[in-house]
Amino acid sequence: MKIVFCGPPHSGKTVLIDNLRKIMPSDGVFIDRIHLDGEGIWSNYPNQDMAQTVRNKQSYDIHFIRQKCEELSRYDDIPIVLVDIGGKLAEDKHQIFEAADAFVVISADHEMGLLWQSVGTEHNCHCLAVLDSSLHGTDQIYGYEPYLTGCVTNLERGKTMPTQEIVTALADIIIKEAGYKARYRNAYNEIDFNRIAVELGMTNDRTTRYGQVIHTNVFDSANAMQICKYLQGRYASADKYLIYGARANWLSAMTACMLNANNKQSEIYDTITMKYIPVRHLPKSDITESKALRYKVIESDNAVFIDILLDKPVYSDTDDYQQCVIPVINEDKPLYVSGRLPLWLLDAIMISYNSPVKYVFQPGRHTPWICCFAQDISAIGTSLSTHPSEDVCRYFEQMREEKMRK
Repeated sequence: MKIVFCGPPHSGKTVLIDNLRKIMPSDGVFIDRIHLDGEGIWSNYPNQDMAQTVRNKQSYDIHFIRQKCEELSRYDDIPIVLVDIGGKLAEDKHQIFEAADAFVVISADHEMGLLWQSVGTEHNCHCLAVLDSSLHGTDQIYGYEPYLTGCVTNLERGKTMPTQEIVTALADIIIKEAGYKARYRNAYNEIDFNRIAVELGMTNDRTTRYGQVIHTNVFDSANAMQICKYLQGRYASADKYLIYGARANWLSAMTACMLNANNKQSEIYDTITMKYIPVRHLPKSDITESKALRYKVIESDNAVFIDILLDKPVYSDTDDYQQCVIPVINEDKPLYVSGRLPLWLLDAIMISYNSPVKYVFQPGRHTPWICCFAQDISAIGTSLSTHPSEDVCRYFEQMREEKMRK
C-alpha cells in the first residue's frame, strides 16, 4: 500500500512519518520522499544545527515528479510505502495521488487541510486520516469513521515524542489496511537484518489494536561489535553475500567492510531500483569530481576527511556507478566520510580505501562520527562528537554560514 502524506508546509509531515517508522514493522516499511527539501530521517535527530547545516535543498521539475511516480509503480512488493510529498500544493503533484492507494492529511491550517483532502479524493485515493497539527496542546482522537480524525501535537524536529495514542492508532490502521505479514529472507548467503534484529533481541515489540505482533529494529552503533562478531560467526562459508535491510549507513558500511576484510564479495539491496547492486572496488585518481559526484578532501596530521556531494537529485543510475572514480588519499591515516549517498555507493567507497580506521557521518546525532571498520575490532561502533580536525570544523561552519545567507 502506497500512502501519501500531504498538507501545507511546517505541519509536521516529516516528523510524523519518522515517528510512525519507529513503531511500524521494519521489514515492511519504506519511506519515499517526492520532494527536494533536503531532509531525511536524520533531519529529526537532536542536533538540529548540524542537521540544518548539511541539508541540501533543491528545486524539482516535472521530470523529477514523473520519475518518482514511475518508481512508486514498482513498489508493489513492499507492504507499506510512506510517501512524503512536501508542502507545496502544485498541480504537477496531483499525479502522485494517482500512483498511490491512500493518503493522510496533516495540517496546521484547517482550511488548507480540507483543500489537500479534496485533491486526494478527486484522484480516487482512499483517505486514511485527516489530522490537525499543533506544536502545543494535547493530542486528541476525534473519531475513527469514516477515517481517523484528531489532533497531533509537538511534531517538532529533534524532539523525541512520547508514545502518542493517535500516532499509534494511525500506525495500526496502516498496518491493517496494508495487510502486512512478517516475511524474512532465509537464503544461506542472504544477510537479512530484519531477521537478525529479532534473533539478537534488537527490536521494540508491540501488539497492534488488531492483535498483530510488530517488530521494529533498534540497531544501535553501541552494539556494533556484537553484531559484527555475530556476522563473522554466521556468515563465513559462501564467497558472496547479499545484504538486505541494513538501513543505517554505519551498519551497511560495517557489514561490507567486514566481508571485504574476509575476502568476501557483497551485494546490497537497493530499495529504489529493487535490485541487488554489487559493492565493487572503485578506481582512484587525482580528481575533485567524477560522474555526478564532487569531492572535498581535507587532510590533517591525524586524519583524512572526504565530503561527497551529489550533482543531481537522485543518484540511482548504475551507469554512473560504473564510471565512478574516487580521489587518491593518504590511506595510512584514519578516514572520515560524509555524504548523503545510496548505501551501495557508500559501501563501495568504504571498501575501496585501505585506511586502518574508517568512520561514517550521521548528521544530527550528538556523536555523529561512527566507526564502521577498524583493524582492532573493539573500536568498531565507537562514536565521536568532534570533527577530525579544525579544518573540517571550519568547512562545516562555512557550510552553515552559506545556508544562513540563502
